Amino acid sequence: MTAWTRETVNFGVWVAGGKPHRDPANRWHVPVEEWPWETYPAWAHGAGYVITKDLVHEIAAGAAMKIQNHTLFRLEDISMGAWVEYVSKEKGWYVQLVKDKRFNFNGCLGTDLVSHYIQAQQMRCMYENNGKCCIGGKLAQPKGLTRKGIT
Repeated sequence: MTAWTRETVNFGVWVAGGKPHRDPANRWHVPVEEWPWETYPAWAHGAGYVITKDLVHEIAAGAAMKIQNHTLFRLEDISMGAWVEYVSKEKGWYVQLVKDKRFNFNGCLGTDLVSHYIQAQQMRCMYENNGKCCIGGKLAQPKGLTRKGIT
């Protein structure tokens, strides 16, 4: 049987080189018992990311339980990174991690796919305006787009 490499693409904000916080006073404290390694794999930071259907199936089929002695890790973004690393190394998949500026960590812009760290006022305005981004309680205009023909 011929070996082949599966290629999949994942969009979001991927961070490499992170380390667990070992200080118990830290909000993101992770004891050695939960994560015994010194570093995290590249991980999907923030409020959202997009993964391909085949990777979802692979994770659901058991990749998620092949790490950490068959227990799930409580930080889902780190877990996603570990699962992606597993299918890359163990299954031979080529997983391309794509950083996309439309995954926004500085509020809300009209061109965002995901907005993170938005304030309650922005969320309410977005809710009242069918998900359109708001800045200062008013609808935001995406750069490069106009509202021609809309009254």
